[in-house]
Amino acid sequence: MNRTSPHYCRRSVLSLLISALIYAPPGMTAFTPDVIGVVNDETVDGSQRVDERGTTNNTHIINHGQQNVHGGVSNGSLIESGGYQDVGSHNNFVGQANNTTINGGRQTIHDGGISTGTIIDSGNQDVYTGGISNGTTIKGGNSHCSGQVILATVLQ
Repeated sequence: MNRTSPHYCRRSVLSLLISALIYAPPGMTAFTPDVIGVVNDETVDGSQRVDERGTTNNTHIINHGQQNVHGGVSNGSLIESGGYQDVGSHNNFVGQANNTTINGGRQTIHDGGISTGTIIDSGNQDVYTGGISNGTTIKGGNSHCSGQVILATVLQ
């Protein structure tokens, strides 16, 4: 088989893809970096942006992972130790995080961001000017507030 044959080219591409899968760095996960539709059940260990056209459901944010919910919606996220979720507005669209569980990570709510039903097992929630936190349950960890609106927070 010569190198100009279509079969040779297909085999070369297939070999390259198999090599990439075999030698992928350990712990590397696949996730959608720019969410513009609906994304379900992903593990984020890098940077993910959820803008006004995006919604994520059941995202697991792990060490060094960052989810930026800027005008989009995040439902049911779990923020583990070293993970970070930033919630705010983008292009006059409100960013929203619903039913998030913080387990050692950090959630930041700022101008144009709304957090509803957050449970803090451990870790931190920071709410800044223009941010709204509604129905947060603090079992452990901290909620820091600065010029924001806090509604119906429960300490357990």
